[in-house]
Amino acid sequence: MKLKDQVTSLELSKKLKELGVKQDGYFDWLNGGTVAESGVYSGEICSAFTVAELGEMLPKFLPNMGELYGQHINNEGEYDGVWEIGFTESQIGLSDEYEANARAKMLIYLLENKLTK
Repeated sequence: MKLKDQVTSLELSKKLKELGVKQDGYFDWLNGGTVAESGVYSGEICSAFTVAELGEMLPKFLPNMGELYGQHINNEGEYDGVWEIGFTESQIGLSDEYEANARAKMLIYLLENKLTK
């Protein structure tokens, strides 16, 4: 598996940055810039968060929504090979082909709906 498939996509990484998520991931996306001789990058930089980093950011429990769960669903129709992230007592379940993106989508949802900080 390629590294780009193990971290949040550029699009989701940019959204997390826009929502104020601290940019302290181990990996970064460098977007649309150049590197000067001094080694300074002139373009946009945003963290490309890993599954583990997102796991630390996501709340484990939310009142009225229950516990966070993550499950790799196999051989179940349209969900074959898809990661779904949700909360046990809610109807909210977000999915993606890649686990990091599924987790990022959930964090974005929670931040946009002011369900976590």
